[in-house]
Parts: sequence; C-alpha cells; structure tokens
Amino acid sequence: MTQHTRTRTLAVAAATALAATSLAAVGVAATTTSASAATPAPATFTWAFSEYIKRPAPSGQFAAPAVSDHATYDASTGKVTFVDGQGRTDTGTHVTSVTYDGTAAFSDSHGGTSYTITFSDPTVTIAADGNGTLTADVSWAALGETPGSAQDVQLTSFTGAETAWANPLALTATADWTGEVPADTYGAGKPTDGKSWAQAYVTAIPASVRAFFYASGSGSDALKAPAPFDAVLPAPRVTAATTAQSPAGVSFSVAGSGFSAVTNPGDAGVYVGLAPAGGLPDVSTMDAMDKFADAKYVTPGMIVDGAFATSLSATPDLLTKDTAYSVYTWQAHSHSNTTQDTETPVTIDWSELTATPVTPAKAATKATAKVTKVPTTTKAGRLAVILKATGGKPAGKVTVKLTSKGKKAVKRTAKATNGKAVVTLPKLKAGSWRATVVYAGSAAFTSATKVVAFKVKRSKRK
Repeated sequence: MTQHTRTRTLAVAAATALAATSLAAVGVAATTTSASAATPAPATFTWAFSEYIKRPAPSGQFAAPAVSDHATYDASTGKVTFVDGQGRTDTGTHVTSVTYDGTAAFSDSHGGTSYTITFSDPTVTIAADGNGTLTADVSWAALGETPGSAQDVQLTSFTGAETAWANPLALTATADWTGEVPADTYGAGKPTDGKSWAQAYVTAIPASVRAFFYASGSGSDALKAPAPFDAVLPAPRVTAATTAQSPAGVSFSVAGSGFSAVTNPGDAGVYVGLAPAGGLPDVSTMDAMDKFADAKYVTPGMIVDGAFATSLSATPDLLTKDTAYSVYTWQAHSHSNTTQDTETPVTIDWSELTATPVTPAKAATKATAKVTKVPTTTKAGRLAVILKATGGKPAGKVTVKLTSKGKKAVKRTAKATNGKAVVTLPKLKAGSWRATVVYAGSAAFTSATKVVAFKVKRSKRK
C-alpha cells in the first residue's frame, strides 16, 4: 500500500470517528446494517501501459507485472486492472477526479534484478475543456542508482477529442504522444518529434530506463507510446423493496451500488432517507430534515466495493396519506457534492396502513329479578331488576312481559341505571303469573333474560 493509499484510508477512518458527532447535528439515527445486497459496481481502471512494456520476454524489456493491493493482471491482453474507484465526475461538464486502488510492479525480463518500476493508485483527472491527465504514485529501483519514489506523478495527458463518454464515466482515452515535450529535452535529438510520456515522469525515474518511455530513434519507438486506457466510475444506483406494510407502518430494504464514501475531503459515507417524491429535500439544517419520515447513516465501512445495504421504516403518523414517496441518498455529512444524490420511487399501499375498526367484545350481563311488591286485582306492584357484568354497571332499556294462562299478556318497560331498574307492575287478575324480564343490552354489555313467577290474589272486599 502506498503513502497515497494510506492517506486516503486514514481520512476515511477520521471521518468515521466523527460520524456520531456530525450525525447529531442533523438528527439522524445511525444504523449497523452491513453492505451485502447490492451487486458491486465495477469502478475500474484498465491499462496495458504500452506495447513496449507488455511485450513478452525474451524480446521485451519487462516481465509480466507483479500485482497487489487488489489489482489484477490479464496475461492474454497484457492489461492491469485497478479497482475501487473513488472520486467524482460531473455528468454535465465531465469534470472528473477518480483514484483507483492497486499496484503493478514491472521488473526487467532478464531475472528482475536490473530495474523495477512500480505504479500505484492511478488517478484520472479531467478539466472542463475535456483535457485530462493520468497520474500515479511511482517508485523505482535500478542497479547502480538510488531507489526512489514520488507521489501523484503525471504519467500522460490526453485530450477531450479522443474520449468516448457514457453517464457518468465510462471513458476510453488514448494518451498524447507526439509533441508531448520540447525537442532535445532528454539530449540532442531526443525525444524524436517530441514523442514522450509526461516529462515529469520520465525525468523522475532512473536514467537507465528513461529511454523505454520516449522515442529515442530506435526501431521500437512506436511501441513506447502510452496505450489507450479505460476508466469507469458508474453512476450510483439504488433499489428499494417493500418488506412490510401494516397498520403499524411500512418498511423497505434498500441496496445501493456505485457509491463513493469519500468524494471531497471531509466526506464520510452517505445518508439514505424516505421523503415525499419530487426531488431531494433541503438537507442543510436539522429543521429541514423533519421532511424525512426516516433516515439512516451509511458509514464508509458499510460501503464495500461501492455497495451497501440498509433499511428504512415509518409509522403512519410520520407519513402523509396518498402522497408519493421516494428513497433518497446524498453525501454525508455536509452534502459537499451531488454525485451521490439519487431518488428511487417506492410504492406504499395506503389501504394496508389503515387499521380495520375493531368492535370491542361485550361484557356478559347476568340479570336477577324479584317481585318486591306483589300486585293484586286492585293494587299495582313492583319488580326490582339487578344487572351485573364484569367491568361496569349495565344501563338501558328493560322490558317485562307478564303472562298468565288464559289471560291477556301485559308489557311494561323501565330504564336501568347503574345496573338497577324498578318496574311498576299493574294490577292483575288473580292467578299464577310469569314475569319475563329482558335487558336489551348496549354497546358494552350483552342482553340478558330472567323469568320469575308470582301469584296474584284477589283483593278482599271491605
């Protein structure tokens, strides 16, 4: 790992350590969900360096490279692929700065003891006019010379006219070669026609290997030109799936790919939030964050090969019914750039979030009745009704039906209050009677029935 790589790693670690403090400023709760669901995005830089370098032994001057720090080498094409591109590209202007991880060390093809040149962490930089540079950390060793290294050394330059673009970055470029440096820069007549890699690189490496990187008048000069390269930094992409919907709320699984934890110095991961559709709400203040029904912080450590996974959920009281919602992402913590901004619509079935009214179970009512004053043929009587139930005292209408064989039925009503009712019984014909007491019930209590018998006597004449 080069010093450049270590610096980037330490910057991410420092930003992560500040996460809890910065997070409190915007009122978002942290999550510990790990990245796993999204397909890692191929943020790669692929380059054969030059035909001269990749030409195999014994005719070539270099052996196949020794790759490390996640770089890979394809022997069939002679290309080295660097990975995990981190940086930014403006999809409108194409202003770009992306650094890729990996190391490729090229040694001489005659035993690897005469010279070694090592390239690490290449960076593609493009200005608004489309012109760009390719830089890398370089180290070297050669017999009879002092080993050395330099960071961010310009290797080549390229022009916008030679680029092919996709959104946001899928760049194929051929480096400048002819006229790259002034005549006689490396000695009389060298380089021929100014054909050279960037002067800063050529003059940095040992003198014994410089001629491998400029036209020196040899028959192999055409092979020394920098090879075309491919640089890819995919647009961030998010998928969101509904995992639960009920009157308790709605939940989503969220997976992202193509994300950069650090775009500018001080950046540290991304935020993921659920808010009304139609564009990312203002995220500059704590009050503005109130527009989000839920939000999660995705730390740099949770972004693996550009991918992360997390979840969002919201209760109905945090949502506006019948409103369209989206899942948003943006750079943490200060929203220093818009390269990590995405909006992904989600579907909410509002009928699932509406609770079905539940009718509470009624308490069972038990009725008792007693004729406290038996009616006669000339005087009225009284019937006392008591209604009992768990959790309360029933109230409501009580009906009493008086029946006797061969006689016309009589009905009387009363209103129960606090579980009690008194029904006035009319004077009745002599004989055996039945009083059927019916409590009609209420929203809270069941109906109840009780039958009591009594005998009406003929009143004595005075």
